[in-house]
Amino acid sequence: MSSEKLFSEQTIKQAQPSPSTSNPLAKAATIPSELILQIFKYVTSTTDLKSCILVCKSWCRCGVELLWHKPVLNVNASFFKLLWTLSRPTQTFQYSLLIR
Repeated sequence: MSSEKLFSEQTIKQAQPSPSTSNPLAKAATIPSELILQIFKYVTSTTDLKSCILVCKSWCRCGVELLWHKPVLNVNASFFKLLWTLSRPTQTFQYSLLIR
């Protein structure tokens, strides 16, 4: 009887996907930031880069750095939004340090 119980528990464990295989986002978070930055340099669309930063925290840190490196200010409204964001007392990132 105990061997049947052990077999069924072992079968259950094998049938359940491990967290690393069941969640591809967990694998995305393990990519080194240096490599992510190199890949993101080939993302030419701001919209695509914004989508990339939603994948996980490590991708967000890398993507935000690139988005704020050279902010696009094509209209006056963009400039005022930039000033408003930089003047906020609480910020997710220190955006002013990312601008070059």
